[in-house]
Amino acid sequence: MTTYDAIVVGLGPGGSTTARRLAASGYRVLGLDKMQFPRYKPCGGGLSARILPHLPDDVHSCIEATIHNLRFTFRGTRAMHYRSSKPVAYMVRRPPFDHALAEAAARAGATITYGQEVRRLSETPEHVEIETSDGARYQARFVIGADGANSRISRLIDPRSAARPAWSLEAEALRPAGGSTGADEVWLDLGTVPGGYGWSFPKADHLSIGVAGFSPAPTNPKATLAAYLKAQQPVHPDTVLTLHSHPIPAVSTSLRTLASDRLLVVGDAAHLVDPFFGEGIYYAIRSGEIAADSVIAALRGVTEGVGGYTDRIKTQFEEEFRLATKLATVAYRLPFLWYLAMRAWPEMTEEFSLVLRGERTYRQILDKLRAEGGRYLALSLRRRVKQMMT
Repeated sequence: MTTYDAIVVGLGPGGSTTARRLAASGYRVLGLDKMQFPRYKPCGGGLSARILPHLPDDVHSCIEATIHNLRFTFRGTRAMHYRSSKPVAYMVRRPPFDHALAEAAARAGATITYGQEVRRLSETPEHVEIETSDGARYQARFVIGADGANSRISRLIDPRSAARPAWSLEAEALRPAGGSTGADEVWLDLGTVPGGYGWSFPKADHLSIGVAGFSPAPTNPKATLAAYLKAQQPVHPDTVLTLHSHPIPAVSTSLRTLASDRLLVVGDAAHLVDPFFGEGIYYAIRSGEIAADSVIAALRGVTEGVGGYTDRIKTQFEEEFRLATKLATVAYRLPFLWYLAMRAWPEMTEEFSLVLRGERTYRQILDKLRAEGGRYLALSLRRRVKQMMT
């Protein structure tokens, strides 16, 4: 049986980040993934701009588009545009992006093994034992679960684990010849998707187009996507190349237990997805960094086990996710009202773009809404009345 200081199960952004950080600190690390890389991963591939300092420099080459422009519509009409002088997001394709992160972990000294699925895992007071699909057996002092939205390791830590119900259906489509979809513009739509939104993300040679909802999935999500595609001219359903669905493990009202004595989970396995933007990659990478630091502290004897990891994650993210849930409830249950508010108060779009850049918090946005929302609403009503009388 081969022994390691830590084993990482799953090599998405969170798992690879954990493995790289541990290996770079001199520890013996094994990274396992059941898939052969590069592998397809259903995901829009949008990275908020705040993620850049947390990526290895040699992964920056995976960025296919830098986003300065946002286009908002209500049910595909009444477009309004926002331009930022600084990037608000970056676009990647997940197969090369995830592969690059895993290979960065290998260069840092981690042993990376593709095509091995964990079949058995047992935790004892001294270590964790793992057996994989090819019969290999490993032992480690700690195991990090980065095994996705339906994480097995998450259920071992907390059998009551449950994410807020959310869903997504995504298509890849050819970029329309002569179309108006810009190479640095993201399209976002409210109203077409009940309880959610639609998006169009530009990549180097195609578009990632999808719909997502933060309520139970409709009986026919393909019809919802078709309605969104129809609304987003000049994108035509005949240009669709692939179609994929996947769950969004958005947090519930509060974060749950994310670690036992020798197990902990990161990213989607920890349900760390922003309830407003639906963003998960940033939180996967940040939780991977925090997980690695927690394991390092335990390996050095600074802490007893990694049980304190849950509190560190809660301190970092719980309040922000709770406030984001409040904003999402208004935006996605009352989409036309939210859309009108955005038109009346364009400065708020800038505020949300600053969240994506890491320069604002949801707490600051809600404070601003409470302090100035009434004044902007009154100005909007006066403007509307004046338009009606002329």
